Amino acid sequence: MKKIIIVILFLLGMADAAFAQIRRGAMQVKLRDGKMLTIMLDGRHFRRYGSSITVTDLPHGMHDLKVYHFYPANDRGYKTFKDNRSHAVLIYKGRIQVNGGSMYYCTIDPIYKTLSFRESRTVSIDDNENSYPINTETVFSDEKDNTSFTDDENWDDRKRDDRSNVVSYYRDDNRLTASQMATLKTAVEDRMGTDDKAALIKNYISNKSVMTDQVMTMMGWLSFESSKLEVAKAAYPKVLDKENYLEVSRILTFQSSKRELEDMIFAQKNRRNRNLNDDWTDEDDIYDYDKRERIARPIEKTRPELLQAEELTLLSKSVADKMTDSDKQKLLIQYLENRKLLTTQLSVILDWLTFEGSRLEFSKWSFNKITDKENFIQIKSKFRYFSSKKSIDELVAKTN
Repeated sequence: MKKIIIVILFLLGMADAAFAQIRRGAMQVKLRDGKMLTIMLDGRHFRRYGSSITVTDLPHGMHDLKVYHFYPANDRGYKTFKDNRSHAVLIYKGRIQVNGGSMYYCTIDPIYKTLSFRESRTVSIDDNENSYPINTETVFSDEKDNTSFTDDENWDDRKRDDRSNVVSYYRDDNRLTASQMATLKTAVEDRMGTDDKAALIKNYISNKSVMTDQVMTMMGWLSFESSKLEVAKAAYPKVLDKENYLEVSRILTFQSSKRELEDMIFAQKNRRNRNLNDDWTDEDDIYDYDKRERIARPIEKTRPELLQAEELTLLSKSVADKMTDSDKQKLLIQYLENRKLLTTQLSVILDWLTFEGSRLEFSKWSFNKITDKENFIQIKSKFRYFSSKKSIDELVAKTN
């Protein structure tokens, strides 16, 4: 009898394994820093790009994966890209085992070129995934440390650190390098308490310049929310790419922590803008040789810049972390205070708000920031109620 039971169990196990191989798996790939990527799987290029790419209907077994940074055609930051072709630069190459009926959430670290993943027995497809079709020819570069994807005219103002295959747009001779990051990580792991770890990180970077993605990595070394927030706030003055720093709030769990960090970011940002607009320096003065005196000349006031596509992507992630329309609006107003908007961008932003009243309120606030007011009437399609549509008509009528 025991032998029969053993045989039955063995056959059931074999059947389950066979069924698992028949079932298909799925994979979602994203970069830890949230930048655009495209992928090749088993030599096939999936002609889409975005902050994450999901591939379904994967057979059981081993798969070859290549992950690329993706640069759309005519990217204004790259001279090479003016050939009307998109470009993809390799940042990870490896193999991954896919089991039938499983979902793999894969995250690529673009600094250390490593892959980490979480396996789920439930295949879940995100219908709202922000990925887009690639409609132009794509040039692939599989060379490591490829320097051909830079604007030659600006190369003297850029530096490459020892983080493999990472090109920096920020010149700073004292920037924290990958080898220093590795040294710091080892030292942090030797500390027992989270407070000691946070103190070590703050002391180590006190005379360094850092990047946003490096700060996010450091925060991941800490266990407690308060310590993560402490490091995030202390690192902000040292960050070179402050335009990306809002991404750091995604590492925090509690809404109160996110708000505290965001309030600090925008307060310091506004303080810098006031100083830039209102202060003078000796270098900005004009010397009147006839009167033998120096005449103070104010720095030319900064003009609001148009919101860029990458900023809109970053903003969408931060807004998605907010629970209420009130918190979303506060973040949007703070972020967009010194930005101009296109009607199409406003239309996208309105979809992030839940209630019609919130959408109408934000539309009214945004109206003076719209550069193409002749198209503003198009956002009426975002409203259901006649009263809301009438408010938009009245707003447009005031400019005619």
